[in-house]
Amino acid sequence: MNRNRKPALSIDNSMSAALTAEVKDGKYNLDDGVPLGLSKGDKSKIIYRKYEAVSDNITDTRHREWHEVLVAHEKISLLGMEDRLLDDDIVGISADDGMILKFEGQPEQVVCIDHRSMRVINEDQAELEEEAMGIEYVRYTEWGFRLVEVLLTNGPEARQRLAETYERQKNMEQAEMFTSMEEFFSSMMGRLEQMGQVTNNPQQLAQSANSVLDPHKVMQEMLKTQSPEQLKAMIEMQGAEEDIVPEASAEELADDAAIENALEGVGSDLLESATTGKKSGRSKK
Repeated sequence: MNRNRKPALSIDNSMSAALTAEVKDGKYNLDDGVPLGLSKGDKSKIIYRKYEAVSDNITDTRHREWHEVLVAHEKISLLGMEDRLLDDDIVGISADDGMILKFEGQPEQVVCIDHRSMRVINEDQAELEEEAMGIEYVRYTEWGFRLVEVLLTNGPEARQRLAETYERQKNMEQAEMFTSMEEFFSSMMGRLEQMGQVTNNPQQLAQSANSVLDPHKVMQEMLKTQSPEQLKAMIEMQGAEEDIVPEASAEELADDAAIENALEGVGSDLLESATTGKKSGRSKK
């Protein structure tokens, strides 16, 4: 933990009464961002630097103007909360603070970088070292970035609302899936009961010597032996079957027979599993 770390700039994120009134009047809104006041001294401080190689053999970029927009920076703190920088998990302003930071870069000087030690050397010193050691340093333009505008937004609240919306949507989708599965199993049990392969009658179960199945066991076995993709396909197949009009074509009747045969096959497999004590041979995908 670096306890000597200090912010280059601390900004006040509280809105003045005048700014609050302008938000109420509709001049600004927190969705787009409300501009906070920065003094001339704040705007004059170099917050960070970047280096752009002068040689075209090293870089293909050549900035005439350089602007950057960030939502977090380790060298800027909220006024009165500079102590957060003592925590390694929080560095300066974070995305959770809901700030938009706009920086403007200005070329300050041409420097050299010693790539062995990563020293940044001014040109005069670089020329002396180059002549003395017979080496050649690469030249870079040093850009100094200053904070020119700060916008306060409702970012944290918006993310919270988005998370809540996602959670509601997920719960609705799960509820719809469970409803579809319940309808599918109910329909399937009705089919198998008509075939005489399942029954809800305890007396018939006792007299059947395992020739028919308890529907609860059928459902449990289905959940164990069928993958979610297989169950989904069965549900879709059932939905397609329910959409068949009464005056079906020969092809549709053939599809209906295939569905019935598939259900009969499922019932037979489960019946064999219940009578032999072995798991169904259906494999998961």
